[in-house]
Amino acid sequence: MSDKFYVGLDVTGFQDNGKRPPIDSVTLQVDNATVVTAGAYGGHDLYALCPYATQDMVTAILLQVHGYEYQAYTADSANIDPAAELGDGVDVGGIYSVISAIQDDGNGYMSISAPGESELEDEYPYRNTTDRELSGDIDSLRAFVQQYTAILQQELNSVKTELQEMRRIMADISGKVTELEGRVSTLEGR
Repeated sequence: MSDKFYVGLDVTGFQDNGKRPPIDSVTLQVDNATVVTAGAYGGHDLYALCPYATQDMVTAILLQVHGYEYQAYTADSANIDPAAELGDGVDVGGIYSVISAIQDDGNGYMSISAPGESELEDEYPYRNTTDRELSGDIDSLRAFVQQYTAILQQELNSVKTELQEMRRIMADISGKVTELEGRVSTLEGR
């Protein structure tokens, strides 16, 4: 369970970076071909990779986060309890948000933030549905091509083996024809 801290205006600098759209769906990607989703797209999709995801998991997560609007902010040199951790709630500069990043230069006053859109994309890249589907399609296509290439290689090896056998049989037939021609010439020469 996360703690809640009050900082208020006890900071050297503060910037309200706005709210993101409310979360209205949760998507967990199990592997390249499987995703589990709950909710309806419209605001913001909470997305993560999770090889153990189930429908019950995404439904439970959606029930906890549905409607949550991520409030981005930056607070420089906040007078906050040193026990504060990532994920804790904080009331700072008149807004309530979560501590998503902490910078401590050792002066006893940490800078805390919930990074805005551009910073979030660097730290926690968000891939929209189309990008995830395209990536999944590319991965699926790559797997298909690799599998099909292996099958084609097996077929090619099989054809090579059959060609070698046919060459051997043709050499045997050619040898027998030459032998028969020799016998026929010998019989004709009598």
